[in-house]
Amino acid sequence: LVARSAAGRKGEGLVDQTLKALDLVLKALEIATGDARYSFLVYNASVVYWRTSRALQRKGVYKHLLPSMPTMAEAIKSLGEEDSEWKSKFWVALARVYDDCEEADNALKCLNDAFDATEDDDCKTEIVRLMVHADRNRGGG
Repeated sequence: LVARSAAGRKGEGLVDQTLKALDLVLKALEIATGDARYSFLVYNASVVYWRTSRALQRKGVYKHLLPSMPTMAEAIKSLGEEDSEWKSKFWVALARVYDDCEEADNALKCLNDAFDATEDDDCKTEIVRLMVHADRNRGGG
């Protein structure tokens, strides 16, 4: 319901309501990771996190996701091989967050994890392009 209250908002109101919703998702994640009986909820929580955070997944606004997205990314490492494409997609998004926050080293680490997780050639091509971009921002290249 909190995520729905962000709908139609702009600016600071959108950010505030989205962050409130993400806090609730992270509380659910904490429960899911704290008890093996609920481990299947880690995937579900990551999907809800993704959908809720989409409004903030754009240049200049990514910075608001930095406090929470790494926590979710760490949790999805526990997902099985069948979810490797999902993990890769999530890590690419986290790399964009780090890149937008000028943390190129962290972005490159996420992109390496994403590259290792995926088998899809198109995805690997996108990841390599993002690696070049992040390396330039780091001063490499």
